[in-house]
Amino acid sequence: MDLFYGQKWVSAGYQILLALATQTLGFGFAGILRKLVIYPTRNIWPSILPTIAFNRALLSPEVKENINGWTISRYYFLLITGVGSFLYFWFPNYVFQALSTFNWMTWIKPSNFNLAVITGSVSGLGLNPLPTFDWNIISMNSPLIIPFFSQANQFIGTMIAFFCIVGVYYSNYLWTGFLTINSNDIFDNTGNTYEVQQVMSNGKLDQAKYEAYGPPYYTAANLVVYGAFFAIYPFGFIYTIWEDWNNVSKSLYGLLDLFKNPKGFLTDSNFA
Repeated sequence: MDLFYGQKWVSAGYQILLALATQTLGFGFAGILRKLVIYPTRNIWPSILPTIAFNRALLSPEVKENINGWTISRYYFLLITGVGSFLYFWFPNYVFQALSTFNWMTWIKPSNFNLAVITGSVSGLGLNPLPTFDWNIISMNSPLIIPFFSQANQFIGTMIAFFCIVGVYYSNYLWTGFLTINSNDIFDNTGNTYEVQQVMSNGKLDQAKYEAYGPPYYTAANLVVYGAFFAIYPFGFIYTIWEDWNNVSKSLYGLLDLFKNPKGFLTDSNFA
Protein backbone atom coordinates (compact mmCIF):
# COMPACT_ATOMS: atom_id res chain seq x y z
CA MET A 1 0.00 0.00 0.00
CA ASP A 2 2.96 2.29 0.60
CA LEU A 3 4.41 1.30 -2.79
CA PHE A 4 1.25 1.92 -4.85
CA TYR A 5 -0.72 4.47 -2.81
CA GLY A 6 1.96 6.18 -0.70
CA GLN A 7 0.18 5.34 2.56
CA LYS A 8 3.03 5.62 5.05
CA TRP A 9 0.84 4.87 8.05
CA VAL A 10 0.30 1.26 6.98
CA SER A 11 2.37 -0.99 9.23
CA ALA A 12 3.68 -4.45 8.44
CA GLY A 13 1.22 -6.00 10.89
CA TYR A 14 -1.71 -4.25 9.23
CA GLN A 15 -0.65 -5.49 5.81
CA ILE A 16 -0.20 -9.07 7.06
CA LEU A 17 -3.64 -9.08 8.67
CA LEU A 18 -5.21 -7.54 5.57
CA ALA A 19 -3.59 -10.19 3.34
CA LEU A 20 -4.73 -12.99 5.65
CA ALA A 21 -8.28 -11.59 5.78
CA THR A 22 -8.60 -11.34 2.00
CA GLN A 23 -6.93 -14.69 1.28
CA THR A 24 -9.05 -16.58 3.81
CA LEU A 25 -12.29 -15.00 2.60
CA GLY A 26 -12.80 -17.91 0.20
CA PHE A 27 -12.31 -20.43 2.99
CA GLY A 28 -14.91 -18.59 5.01
CA PHE A 29 -17.48 -18.76 2.21
CA ALA A 30 -16.62 -22.42 1.64
CA GLY A 31 -17.25 -23.12 5.30
CA ILE A 32 -20.59 -21.31 5.32
CA LEU A 33 -21.72 -23.05 2.12
CA ARG A 34 -20.03 -26.39 2.82
CA LYS A 35 -23.29 -28.33 2.70
CA LEU A 36 -23.94 -26.96 -0.78
CA VAL A 37 -20.51 -26.83 -2.42
CA ILE A 38 -18.21 -29.07 -0.35
CA TYR A 39 -19.97 -32.14 1.00
CA PRO A 40 -21.70 -33.39 -2.20
CA THR A 41 -19.15 -35.52 -4.07
CA ARG A 42 -20.57 -34.34 -7.42
CA ASN A 43 -19.00 -30.94 -6.71
CA ILE A 44 -15.41 -32.20 -6.63
CA TRP A 45 -13.26 -30.51 -9.30
CA PRO A 46 -10.42 -32.61 -10.81
CA SER A 47 -7.71 -30.18 -9.68
CA ILE A 48 -7.98 -31.57 -6.15
CA LEU A 49 -7.16 -35.12 -7.25
CA PRO A 50 -3.38 -34.63 -7.80
CA THR A 51 -3.03 -33.41 -4.21
CA ILE A 52 -4.77 -36.51 -2.97
CA ALA A 53 -2.59 -38.73 -5.19
CA PHE A 54 0.54 -36.90 -3.97
CA ASN A 55 -0.34 -37.43 -0.31
CA ARG A 56 -1.19 -41.06 -1.01
CA ALA A 57 2.16 -41.63 -2.71
CA LEU A 58 4.00 -40.18 0.29
CA LEU A 59 2.00 -41.63 3.15
CA SER A 60 0.12 -44.78 2.12
CA PRO A 61 1.96 -48.12 2.10
CA GLU A 62 1.74 -49.81 -1.27
CA VAL A 63 1.97 -53.48 -2.19
CA LYS A 64 4.23 -54.13 -5.16
CA GLU A 65 2.20 -55.51 -8.08
CA ASN A 66 2.30 -55.81 -11.85
CA ILE A 67 -0.15 -53.51 -13.66
CA ASN A 68 -0.08 -53.76 -17.45
CA GLY A 69 3.59 -54.69 -17.28
CA TRP A 70 4.52 -51.86 -14.91
CA THR A 71 5.90 -52.70 -11.46
CA ILE A 72 7.10 -49.26 -10.40
CA SER A 73 5.54 -47.88 -7.22
CA ARG A 74 3.95 -44.46 -6.90
CA TYR A 75 6.66 -43.33 -4.50
CA TYR A 76 9.50 -44.37 -6.83
CA PHE A 77 7.77 -42.80 -9.83
CA LEU A 78 7.35 -39.58 -7.84
CA LEU A 79 11.05 -39.65 -7.00
CA ILE A 80 12.08 -40.11 -10.65
CA THR A 81 9.81 -37.35 -11.97
CA GLY A 82 10.84 -35.01 -9.16
CA VAL A 83 14.55 -35.43 -9.85
CA GLY A 84 13.98 -35.17 -13.61
CA SER A 85 11.92 -31.99 -13.22
CA PHE A 86 14.58 -30.45 -10.98
CA LEU A 87 17.35 -31.14 -13.49
CA TYR A 88 15.35 -29.97 -16.51
CA PHE A 89 14.28 -26.78 -14.70
CA TRP A 90 17.78 -25.31 -15.09
CA PHE A 91 17.74 -25.40 -18.89
CA PRO A 92 14.78 -23.09 -19.73
CA ASN A 93 15.21 -20.98 -16.60
CA TYR A 94 18.98 -20.56 -16.47
CA VAL A 95 21.09 -22.23 -19.19
CA PHE A 96 19.03 -21.18 -22.25
CA GLN A 97 16.18 -18.88 -21.20
CA ALA A 98 14.89 -18.56 -24.77
CA LEU A 99 13.35 -22.00 -24.24
CA SER A 100 10.99 -20.42 -21.71
CA THR A 101 9.55 -17.85 -24.13
CA PHE A 102 10.36 -19.52 -27.42
CA ASN A 103 9.69 -16.60 -29.79
CA TRP A 104 11.10 -18.36 -32.83
CA MET A 105 8.58 -16.72 -35.14
CA THR A 106 9.85 -13.24 -34.32
CA TRP A 107 13.39 -14.42 -35.07
CA ILE A 108 12.37 -14.82 -38.71
CA LYS A 109 12.17 -11.05 -39.11
CA PRO A 110 13.05 -9.16 -35.90
CA SER A 111 12.31 -5.76 -37.47
CA ASN A 112 8.69 -6.65 -38.31
CA PHE A 113 6.54 -4.78 -35.78
CA ASN A 114 3.25 -6.50 -36.63
CA LEU A 115 4.86 -9.94 -36.43
CA ALA A 116 6.06 -9.18 -32.91
CA VAL A 117 2.63 -7.84 -31.91
CA ILE A 118 0.80 -10.98 -33.04
CA THR A 119 3.32 -13.75 -32.26
CA GLY A 120 5.56 -12.28 -29.54
CA SER A 121 5.22 -13.85 -26.10
CA VAL A 122 6.71 -11.04 -24.00
CA SER A 123 4.52 -8.06 -24.91
CA GLY A 124 2.58 -9.49 -27.86
CA LEU A 125 -0.34 -11.88 -28.10
CA GLY A 126 1.79 -15.02 -28.38
CA LEU A 127 0.07 -16.65 -31.37
CA ASN A 128 2.67 -19.40 -31.66
CA PRO A 129 2.19 -23.14 -32.31
CA LEU A 130 5.33 -23.90 -30.30
CA PRO A 131 5.54 -21.15 -27.67
CA THR A 132 7.59 -22.70 -24.85
CA PHE A 133 9.61 -25.63 -23.55
CA ASP A 134 9.24 -24.51 -19.94
CA TRP A 135 6.98 -26.80 -17.94
CA ASN A 136 6.21 -23.96 -15.52
CA ILE A 137 4.48 -22.16 -18.39
CA ILE A 138 2.99 -25.27 -19.99
CA SER A 139 1.35 -26.30 -16.72
CA MET A 140 -0.16 -22.88 -15.91
CA ASN A 141 -3.65 -24.11 -16.85
CA SER A 142 -3.04 -27.67 -15.57
CA PRO A 143 -3.46 -29.40 -18.97
CA LEU A 144 -2.99 -32.89 -17.46
CA ILE A 145 -5.66 -32.35 -14.81
CA ILE A 146 -8.51 -30.31 -16.26
CA PRO A 147 -10.97 -32.27 -18.45
CA PHE A 148 -10.90 -31.83 -22.21
CA PHE A 149 -14.22 -29.97 -22.37
CA SER A 150 -12.81 -27.31 -20.06
CA GLN A 151 -9.60 -27.06 -22.09
CA ALA A 152 -11.61 -26.74 -25.31
CA ASN A 153 -13.77 -24.05 -23.73
CA GLN A 154 -10.68 -22.08 -22.70
CA PHE A 155 -9.19 -22.44 -26.18
CA ILE A 156 -12.33 -21.14 -27.87
CA GLY A 157 -12.51 -18.23 -25.42
CA THR A 158 -8.85 -17.43 -26.00
CA MET A 159 -9.30 -17.30 -29.77
CA ILE A 160 -12.37 -15.05 -29.47
CA ALA A 161 -10.43 -12.75 -27.13
CA PHE A 162 -7.49 -12.75 -29.54
CA PHE A 163 -9.55 -11.33 -32.40
CA CYS A 164 -11.24 -8.84 -30.06
CA ILE A 165 -7.87 -7.57 -28.83
CA VAL A 166 -6.51 -7.28 -32.37
CA GLY A 167 -9.59 -5.29 -33.42
CA VAL A 168 -9.37 -2.95 -30.44
CA TYR A 169 -5.63 -2.37 -30.93
CA TYR A 170 -5.53 -1.76 -34.67
CA SER A 171 -8.62 0.47 -34.54
CA ASN A 172 -6.79 2.56 -31.91
CA TYR A 173 -9.85 2.43 -29.68
CA LEU A 174 -9.30 4.72 -26.68
CA TRP A 175 -5.73 5.33 -27.92
CA THR A 176 -4.65 1.72 -27.35
CA GLY A 177 -2.59 1.84 -30.54
CA PHE A 178 -0.05 4.07 -28.80
CA LEU A 179 0.65 1.45 -26.11
CA THR A 180 1.86 -2.13 -26.08
CA ILE A 181 -0.93 -4.51 -27.08
CA ASN A 182 -0.71 -6.86 -24.11
CA SER A 183 0.01 -5.58 -20.61
CA ASN A 184 -1.91 -5.30 -17.37
CA ASP A 185 -0.13 -2.06 -16.45
CA ILE A 186 -1.97 1.27 -16.53
CA PHE A 187 -0.28 4.15 -18.33
CA ASP A 188 -0.40 7.93 -18.37
CA ASN A 189 -0.54 10.14 -21.47
CA THR A 190 3.24 9.90 -21.91
CA GLY A 191 3.32 6.09 -21.98
CA ASN A 192 4.81 5.76 -18.50
CA THR A 193 3.28 3.81 -15.64
CA TYR A 194 0.33 5.65 -14.13
CA GLU A 195 1.25 7.01 -10.68
CA VAL A 196 -1.84 6.80 -8.49
CA GLN A 197 -0.22 9.00 -5.85
CA GLN A 198 -0.28 11.90 -8.32
CA VAL A 199 -4.09 12.12 -8.19
CA MET A 200 -4.68 11.48 -4.48
CA SER A 201 -4.75 13.67 -1.39
CA ASN A 202 -5.21 12.19 2.08
CA GLY A 203 -6.17 8.85 0.57
CA LYS A 204 -8.93 10.31 -1.64
CA LEU A 205 -9.19 11.32 -5.28
CA ASP A 206 -8.21 14.93 -5.84
CA GLN A 207 -10.16 16.23 -8.83
CA ALA A 208 -7.74 19.11 -9.50
CA LYS A 209 -4.72 16.79 -9.49
CA TYR A 210 -6.59 14.30 -11.66
CA GLU A 211 -7.40 16.94 -14.29
CA ALA A 212 -3.78 18.13 -14.26
CA TYR A 213 -2.26 14.65 -14.46
CA GLY A 214 -4.80 13.10 -16.83
CA PRO A 215 -6.84 9.90 -16.93
CA PRO A 216 -5.31 6.41 -16.98
CA TYR A 217 -4.92 4.58 -20.28
CA TYR A 218 -5.39 0.84 -20.73
CA THR A 219 -3.89 -1.53 -23.26
CA ALA A 220 -6.11 -3.34 -25.74
CA ALA A 221 -5.77 -6.67 -23.91
CA ASN A 222 -6.55 -5.03 -20.57
CA LEU A 223 -9.71 -3.42 -21.96
CA VAL A 224 -10.94 -6.75 -23.30
CA VAL A 225 -10.17 -8.44 -19.97
CA TYR A 226 -12.12 -5.85 -17.98
CA GLY A 227 -15.00 -6.08 -20.44
CA ALA A 228 -15.02 -9.85 -20.06
CA PHE A 229 -15.05 -9.51 -16.27
CA PHE A 230 -18.12 -7.28 -16.35
CA ALA A 231 -19.85 -9.85 -18.58
CA ILE A 232 -18.72 -12.96 -16.69
CA TYR A 233 -19.75 -11.97 -13.17
CA PRO A 234 -23.50 -11.59 -13.77
CA PHE A 235 -23.55 -14.34 -16.39
CA GLY A 236 -21.92 -16.74 -13.90
CA PHE A 237 -25.07 -16.74 -11.77
CA ILE A 238 -27.32 -17.23 -14.79
CA TYR A 239 -25.18 -20.05 -16.18
CA THR A 240 -25.02 -21.84 -12.82
CA ILE A 241 -28.78 -21.77 -12.41
CA TRP A 242 -29.38 -22.81 -16.02
CA GLU A 243 -26.76 -25.56 -16.23
CA ASP A 244 -26.55 -26.92 -12.68
CA TRP A 245 -29.98 -26.27 -11.28
CA ASN A 246 -30.42 -29.99 -10.64
CA ASN A 247 -27.34 -30.13 -8.40
CA VAL A 248 -28.16 -26.82 -6.73
CA SER A 249 -31.72 -27.90 -5.98
CA LYS A 250 -30.52 -31.19 -4.51
CA SER A 251 -28.12 -29.33 -2.24
CA LEU A 252 -30.82 -26.89 -1.16
CA TYR A 253 -33.27 -29.70 -0.42
CA GLY A 254 -30.53 -31.48 1.48
CA LEU A 255 -29.99 -28.35 3.56
CA LEU A 256 -33.70 -28.28 4.41
CA ASP A 257 -33.53 -31.95 5.38
CA LEU A 258 -30.73 -31.06 7.80
CA PHE A 259 -33.10 -28.87 9.81
CA LYS A 260 -35.94 -31.39 9.65
CA ASN A 261 -33.88 -34.50 10.37
CA PRO A 262 -30.29 -33.75 11.49
CA LYS A 263 -29.39 -37.38 12.22
CA GLY A 264 -30.86 -38.72 9.01
CA PHE A 265 -29.01 -36.14 6.92
CA LEU A 266 -25.62 -37.53 7.90
CA THR A 267 -25.88 -40.60 5.70
CA ASP A 268 -23.92 -41.76 2.70
CA SER A 269 -26.80 -41.06 0.31
CA ASN A 270 -26.48 -37.34 0.88
CA PHE A 271 -22.81 -37.32 -0.07
CA ALA A 272 -22.84 -39.63 -3.12
